[in-house]
Amino acid sequence: MATDSISEETVATPGWFQQEVRATFIDGKRFWTRARLAYNLVLGLYSIAFFFAHVPESYALLNSNTLMTYGFLAVCANFLFLAAYLPELVIRKMKSEPAVVTRICIFFAGTLFSLLLTELALGGLLAQAVE
Repeated sequence: MATDSISEETVATPGWFQQEVRATFIDGKRFWTRARLAYNLVLGLYSIAFFFAHVPESYALLNSNTLMTYGFLAVCANFLFLAAYLPELVIRKMKSEPAVVTRICIFFAGTLFSLLLTELALGGLLAQAVE
């Protein structure tokens, strides 16, 4: 009987990896929720600046099809933002640096990559609209 209760306790208790992953997600959720606001703000401001930088031609982008495309791209960008948890776990497992440093590096790298994709997407939409 005593061995049954011990085995039940060991099965019910999560392993160290599960505890580490859970702690990382809970702690990371606070950071990434605030970072998502900054990420959306940066991408939004960049999109507005792109529009005003190409003012005469960019008026062709103001139609319902293009606005639906913008909405779809914004949803895709926010969905891909969720991918930040995976590299954070991998990097934190490989290196023993503070979580804040890892998260800030991942945030800046991901935001710069998103800005590049935004430039390509908006440039393609503008070129298509001008034709």
